[in-house]
Amino acid sequence: MYMRETILKIEKNERLLDALKRDGKEMLPTRCIINKTLTGIGATYCELTSNRDSIIVEPNVPVIEGKVKKHKNQVLGVYAGITGQDIERYLQKHKTRRKIIVTPESFQRMKETLQELGIDIYNEFFLLFDECEKLVQDIDYRETIELPMKDFFLFRNKAMVSATPLIASDPRFEEQGFTMLRIVPNFIYHKKIKLIVTNNILESFLEEAEKSPANICVFCNSIDTFESIFCELPFEMQKQVTTFCSENSMDKLTYIHSKNFKRKASSFIGKLSRINFFTSRFYSAVDIEPSRPPHVIILSDMQGAPQSAIDPATEAIQIVGRFRNGVKSITHISSIKEDLEYYTEGASQLYLEGSLRAIETIRNLYNRAMSEGEKGTYLQALLGISENQYLNEDGTRNEYKIANFYNDQRVKGLYTDANKLLAAYQAVPSFKVDFQPRNYLFSDNDRLARQRAKTRKWRAELLLRQLEKISHLRFTDDPRKKEFYERQTSRLLHTPFDNTLFDCYRLKGADYLRSINFRESEMLRSLKRKSVQQLKKCPAVTHGIHKLLETGKEYTVTEVSTVLTNVYKKNGIPVNKRVSATEIDNYFETSSKRNRKERSILIVNRKQTIYKSCRKIKREA
Repeated sequence: MYMRETILKIEKNERLLDALKRDGKEMLPTRCIINKTLTGIGATYCELTSNRDSIIVEPNVPVIEGKVKKHKNQVLGVYAGITGQDIERYLQKHKTRRKIIVTPESFQRMKETLQELGIDIYNEFFLLFDECEKLVQDIDYRETIELPMKDFFLFRNKAMVSATPLIASDPRFEEQGFTMLRIVPNFIYHKKIKLIVTNNILESFLEEAEKSPANICVFCNSIDTFESIFCELPFEMQKQVTTFCSENSMDKLTYIHSKNFKRKASSFIGKLSRINFFTSRFYSAVDIEPSRPPHVIILSDMQGAPQSAIDPATEAIQIVGRFRNGVKSITHISSIKEDLEYYTEGASQLYLEGSLRAIETIRNLYNRAMSEGEKGTYLQALLGISENQYLNEDGTRNEYKIANFYNDQRVKGLYTDANKLLAAYQAVPSFKVDFQPRNYLFSDNDRLARQRAKTRKWRAELLLRQLEKISHLRFTDDPRKKEFYERQTSRLLHTPFDNTLFDCYRLKGADYLRSINFRESEMLRSLKRKSVQQLKKCPAVTHGIHKLLETGKEYTVTEVSTVLTNVYKKNGIPVNKRVSATEIDNYFETSSKRNRKERSILIVNRKQTIYKSCRKIKREA
């Protein structure tokens, strides 16, 4: 598809409207695809403040909510829940410079409402499709994003805009004389990005998070990856997490329902937490304006969720562009999946063109068929061909789905080889790459195997194998290796059962655990041979108590006694009815308060010496 391109230079600190005015334009030009190159230079602002009626299609609701909030009482946002009466009231109040921002799914409903009011939308309104690359990127799982395109070319004045446009070979662009306006920065604008290619995205993420004092904003295409990583985070870090996602995605998160403490999940961007997870609906157009620039981490979990592959040429640029006040640093952490199936550019074209020819052949045979049996068989063949998805209902090519297929194969190919991913970043003018490959003793597959184990016995076997893998470091004199051993051990143990298995493994060995078939009752029975005081110092007990009682909080004596009693019982420590609350002083520094009803205990600080004592006991064992 041929499209004439014109170039417009933009200076540092200029807005798009400034550059347009220097070129003699007061507003966004019509029949144009605007490649603005830079995010946050005010393309939608330019249209929202223009002296004409405008309809702006935005891919996601959070974008609309943000724009409406910024232009209070001047702009109408139309999405699920906004009625025809809401639209009518807005139009009655605003007779000129009417500005409507709408999702693709609500476009038809908005159009019908305007037409029922006698408005000729095709001639009275300028139509802008913002973040137009989403048409190509999202249509494979969100067919409704294409709905406005049935009307787009009917508007007398229209345009598309993005800092990272992906344009389908829709013949109507050429038929209507569309041009490409490319904005070229007249200054150095690239940002530094650290590219970490690793076999363990969790370890790399924790290393980056622990050394960054700034708030961390984590972007990933997979809710499952967020779930998997969250479950492995240290308890104190878990409490500092907020997840921003759609309402549907929120339903999939199990970790927001924990009774032990509060976690946050939201579809609205408010105040940032220490760690913030963002799903793909926040990649484009949303303005995030924290008080301090954050550390941005992009995750591509190719072992656990291949759909989390991020395109360096589009999505990575858009993610960084969300932060209008800049970012402190950018890191992309990715695994590589060498056996990921994909088509090269040439193979993609041969495959798809061949498939479409085959469909056309079968359709012709169906049309020429003489008997019902023939027709039925050809029809079944047609309906069973998955490549039909690349065709419209009338049998014509759907260029947006075809462009999606080519783009998807291109991005997949990058994640089969670290050098391909690096080269893709090096080809993007927006980034200057610091490449840091990292490999660890345990991989993503080790973590995923534990998490996906269908039985507790199989999970116990996997956990034991990983404990055996690092057992040679148990008595090392090297401080770094010792620290590594303790860190890895803490990463592996998440439940009372895990801690019991670990204690029993250190005491009795791997062969014993397998001989008793990992029965928890047998493990606890063997651990009871140690003194009660030794058991009370075990990591399973101290971890369990530290997990349930938070520093800085005040608890009644009854609450403290209940926690101690339950943790002791779970770990096989003999309990005579109820444990005295005074034993909490073995685990925390505390202070007591008394009121008319009951004495309370303030948890001041954890006593770290318990862990040292526990290691000493186990070494002797």
